[in-house]
This record gives sequence, C-alpha cells and structure tokens, in this order.
Amino acid sequence: MDQIKTFILSAFLTFTFFAGCNPDNDDSRDDNEDPELVAGYDQNASDGNANSNAEDPNSSQNDGNTTGSNQGNATVDSGSQENTGPSSGAKENGVACTCDDECAGTEVNPGFCLQGICAQVSSDPECAAGSTESCPAGSRCWSQICYPDCDAVECAGGCDEDGSCVPTEEMRNACDHTCSIACPTPEPTCESDSDCEAGLVCGTSARCIMDVGTVPAGPIPTCDNIPSWECEGNETYCGELLPFEPDLGPGYWDYPLNGERDDDQYRSYARRDMIMLIKHVSAKVDCLASGWAGNGGEIGLGDMSEENGDIPGTRDGRPGHPEGTHVDGHDMDIGYFQVGTPDNKLRSVCPHCTDESGYCADGSWRDNDTYHCLGEAEFLDVWRTALWLGIAHVTPQLRVIGVDGRVGEPVVAAIEELCANGWLNNSACQYPYIAFETENDGAGWYYFHHHHFHISLSGRSGAGFSAIPEFYWIPPMSMIENAVPTDAHEDPRSAWVR
Repeated sequence: MDQIKTFILSAFLTFTFFAGCNPDNDDSRDDNEDPELVAGYDQNASDGNANSNAEDPNSSQNDGNTTGSNQGNATVDSGSQENTGPSSGAKENGVACTCDDECAGTEVNPGFCLQGICAQVSSDPECAAGSTESCPAGSRCWSQICYPDCDAVECAGGCDEDGSCVPTEEMRNACDHTCSIACPTPEPTCESDSDCEAGLVCGTSARCIMDVGTVPAGPIPTCDNIPSWECEGNETYCGELLPFEPDLGPGYWDYPLNGERDDDQYRSYARRDMIMLIKHVSAKVDCLASGWAGNGGEIGLGDMSEENGDIPGTRDGRPGHPEGTHVDGHDMDIGYFQVGTPDNKLRSVCPHCTDESGYCADGSWRDNDTYHCLGEAEFLDVWRTALWLGIAHVTPQLRVIGVDGRVGEPVVAAIEELCANGWLNNSACQYPYIAFETENDGAGWYYFHHHHFHISLSGRSGAGFSAIPEFYWIPPMSMIENAVPTDAHEDPRSAWVR
C-alpha cells in the first residue's frame, strides 16, 4: 500500500457503512501484563523480578488505526454529518468532487468523495490489497476502498506508487466534512485560554488541549548513529521471531518479569521488525530527551511472545493474556516513562485501588484493585512518554498503541505540543494511533493499562519495505462472544498483578 493510502486510511479508517462496524472502537490484538504495583511506586519490585502483568483487557485484534472511544485520534463522526453514507451521483471515479452525493456508484459498490476524488466502496470489507474482485472495472481495493487506476480514468488528483488515483495534499486539506463521510470533523481553533473550556488551554497549534505544562525547551539535539527501524526483507525475514537481545541497550531495558529469570527470558520473543522499531525509538528518545527532567534512562520492556509464538505464560500452563493477543511477536507491553520512581519498569503511574493509599499498599489486591487509573497519573513522565509514542509512528506497520484513559488525554495533548515545537514531525502530528477509554465503553482499553502501554504492529504484505502492510478491520474483543470476562478479576492478566 502506498504511503498516501496509509495516510488517508489513518484519517477515517473504517467507515460506518462498512459492515456496520464502529470506527471509534478497538485495539489490535491485545496485550496484558501487569507491572509491579505498590504504594506510590513499587519499592518492593525494584529488582526486576516482580510479577507484573495485567493489561489491556478487551482488546482483540483490530486494525490499530481505529482506536478507543477517547483515543485523541481524528475519527469519523458520521452522526454529525448531513449525509448518512455514500450515494450515487453522476461523477465517475477519479473526477474531482466535494460531497459524497456527487459520485456515481451502485448498491454493490456505493460511490463517495474520497477527500477530493470520486471513488467507490469495496463489496468485500476484507479485500486483499490490490485485488480487483470486489471493485468495479478499472479500480483495485486497498483497505475497503476501491481506488481508481490511473491508466483507466482521467485522474483529477495524483498517481501513487501503486498506479492508483489518489487525492492531492491540497484536496485532502480542503476536504468538506459536512457532506463527505471520508473527512474528519475539524476541531475548533482558539486564540487564548479564554476560548477554551475549563481545564483546557490554547495550545501552540491554536487548539484547545489539556494543560500539560510547558513543552521542554530546545535546542533540539542532533541524533546520529540511531539504529534503523526499517527491515529490508519480506514477511518471512522481517516477521521471524527472535529473542530480544541484548537485554540492555540505548534507552531500553528488557528485564526479567512475570516469572522470567536473567537466563530464561522466555516471554521476550518478538518479530524482527518489532525489535528494530523498539530499539530505534528508544535510542532516539534517549538522545532527544537527554536534558529533560524526569527519571530519564531506559524504558522497561515487558511481555512479548514465547519462542514458538504462543501467549506469554503458555509454557507454564498459564497464558497471561486473552486469546489472540501477544501471539507471533506482533505485540509488546512497555512501561511508561516516570517521575519520582526508581526507574521506568512496568508499574502503576496512578492510584488504582480503593484503599486509603490508592495503591493497595496493604496487599488487598482482590478486594480493592480496580485495574485502571482512578486519579491523575502522578508518576507519569508525560513528555518522554509522548515523545516515545510519537516517534513510534515512523512505521506504517503501526496498528495501535493502547494506554489508560488517565494517560491518554495528557499524552495526546503533549504530542500536539511536541509537534508544534519541532520535536515530532510524522503522522502522529495528524492522526496519532493512540487508543484509550476514560469510561468503560467496551472498546478494550479501560482496564490493565495503568502500568504500561501496549504497542501492536501488523505484518508485511510482500517483499521489501515498499510493500506496506494491508490494514484490515478486526472486531474488538467486546464484539466477540465470551472474549472478555465480565469480571476483571477473571481476566488472565489479573493473575500477574501480585
């Protein structure tokens, strides 16, 4: 898939008229794992061997671009638009358009305005990348959209590397959300804090955001000798499961946890391209943020997969994550950067228990642990965490990053400020793939992310990195019968909290 298609997909992902799916919901694969928790921070888990492993409970596989109900991403709110879906007009595929009702289509392949050019919807929500079976003649399918072929139409936009007619940047910027379902609803701008609701401030980008303080001062360091994130090879090579080695490197620490030992880190196997990405992002943050306040140092790495691709814990008969998550090295649990703690291991950054301490200091996990933040993430280093999550958007294989709701809101605001001040300059500045829920809406991110975030990558579709992975919609666990226990204590991830 060409980069332009990936960008377009990130803007609206899954239309509401595709198989009735909800574009505002979900995480991919899911993870679980739960770090070392204790009063304030886990003074008793500093040796790195504490059982920590509860994590993102309902998450199931999902494309990672459609995220939780309060993810901070630009998602399509079709309910607020005048149109109810694509309709059939007179303009053929590839012709310039403004609104959905201008574009020709059929009941099988409805027409709509794809951010400036007419296109049609695939009849198969799970079409293979570049396939023709579910699209009208002269077009091919990518991620549920039938893109016109440049050699088959008079294209009013531009032609991408796949030979598809795609909207230009100017067209995308002029996208009219009032009559086109493919256009995200723009957020209102502000000139001063007085233009914003209580608790929000006018950010550098002239949008109302959560008050996360002042962005770290420059100058921005020049970072040389950062390991590459790009894997040169096909799916067999880049998807090979490997042990995460070495355990300690620039900006990261894969320490033993959840029953591991230094000589037996059996839960620490990941895809080659995942390992390359984590090393790249960690080293870059270590360089860029070297002068920032906070703990600094290495970010703690948690559960990945077992050597054969199984869910961590399967070897011992205790899979630590819901079925279908943390398999084949696609997923990883990673601690938040922190302040006021000994290091950045996986541990709660917020009160999550109903006892007086807020951290189950008396060991009353079964009775008092809620498995999610109950208050402000007081131990979160929001700037380093936001920088890490933002840099991770460098790969088009990123499906989703899931965080706790009390972490998501400040992190998304911090990403926006980092972008506005030049620390970040990638797709995270337009559409961060960050999923979270501030209330339990069933998307899968509400529980088990108070002590770590979950990152998930898709696979590759063909040889060479030019073969960008196909993104596809997979229902969240909340939509899969019996996938998510009704009692959080019964979730496999809760067993690792002690």
